[in-house]
Amino acid sequence: MIRYFYPAIIRKLDDGKYAGQLPDFNESEPFTAVGKSLGDLSDQLFKKIGDFLLGKDAKKYPPSDPVEVSLMISSPYTVILIDFDELKYQQQYCSKAVTKTVSLPYWLNEMANREHIKCAQVLQRALIQQLHLDEPQEASFDLSSAEGEDAIIDVTNAPSSGRVYGGNDTQKLGLRTHGANWIFKFPSKDHRAAAEVFGAEVYDILGFPVQETYLARYGKTTGVICKDFCRKGDILQSFESYMTTFLPKNLTDWRARLAHGRMELETTLLLFREHPAFRRWPEVRERFWDLFLIDALIGNTQRMPSDWGILQHADGALKLAPIYDNGAALSPLPTEAEMEEMLSDAEKLNSYAIDDAVCAFLDADGKPIHPFTYLAGDSDPRLRKEFYWLYPKIVDKMDDMTGLLDDIPAFTNLERQFYREVLRWRVSFLGETYAEFFGGEDSDVEA
Repeated sequence: MIRYFYPAIIRKLDDGKYAGQLPDFNESEPFTAVGKSLGDLSDQLFKKIGDFLLGKDAKKYPPSDPVEVSLMISSPYTVILIDFDELKYQQQYCSKAVTKTVSLPYWLNEMANREHIKCAQVLQRALIQQLHLDEPQEASFDLSSAEGEDAIIDVTNAPSSGRVYGGNDTQKLGLRTHGANWIFKFPSKDHRAAAEVFGAEVYDILGFPVQETYLARYGKTTGVICKDFCRKGDILQSFESYMTTFLPKNLTDWRARLAHGRMELETTLLLFREHPAFRRWPEVRERFWDLFLIDALIGNTQRMPSDWGILQHADGALKLAPIYDNGAALSPLPTEAEMEEMLSDAEKLNSYAIDDAVCAFLDADGKPIHPFTYLAGDSDPRLRKEFYWLYPKIVDKMDDMTGLLDDIPAFTNLERQFYREVLRWRVSFLGETYAEFFGGEDSDVEA
């Protein structure tokens, strides 16, 4: 089995994705790919190398001599190495079964049948041992199929990772492929696959670290797969875990401030002020207000205390976790008749997009907070600070965000039209609020 290392010339695109090309294959049509992450791009280039070297054109277009790429690149380009292992490629992409005729003595075949021994499995394990190979991975799924009009990845035959995941919103399966653990999330009443992909993509477009999320199919069920960002030894500490292991002054029980998983906003801010970890880590509060603003924009009404948090690595180091659990985006879901009615009635569309929009936090009376009303009123100064920096990004990326509605195949045309108008209505409201707070481009808001 062969193993080669091929240089790839890559660059980061304006939308946060990565583009790459394999110069060693310049005698054929260019080998290029675009990935949502550097790992995704590497996987795609790995597959392109294997398809070419082991496919029908391998003899017609042999790879050229190595290219001196170090003399050809300049910023914003850089070079990475793609480690191509033929055995790894064969195990991952060439697992189609072939039929072999095996002759056995009658008595041996009878004994194997009585013990329910499958001869094909025994033969496969014997050949692996005889050839001194590692056990192959089970069937996998192809991440490159996450692009295009039919961007739904089939994970039906993906192997189990053996990991279990909590949460009450939807059923989850732990899967393993491409050297990583993944979570397949089944849809539920409060979790829509297309909405979760949309929410994750919006955060990605706006430059936030976010959990990799793709539309996926398990059997006949369409859901999402999300990459497990916890490495070996990592612990995900949700905001809820910080909440339940610390009591601020004059507060005897957090549960008294919770209603169906939702918390009073002022109690949340109290935790930021008094918890020792948060007092010396202002980025946590900044992340909270970023979530508050963007969740309002995308209609995520269920950012519960368990739905964001901090990663503790094996060495004890802490960092903000990628943003995860966006399945309640684009809520609530109107009927088709309601969408058509709102699209023809500006007052009703305004009520849905602005006046009736709620978030996951409660006011002092235990009622859900209306995020746009809260922002426009006497809101927390730290929220205004984040709003000052975030709103120009939202305006700059507006076309990219509305374009997602066309790129995600699970949306209907009516849903695309409706949510595009809702986003525009909300951005318009944010623009009016921004102008009221800060006037023109100049402002006295501190960096």
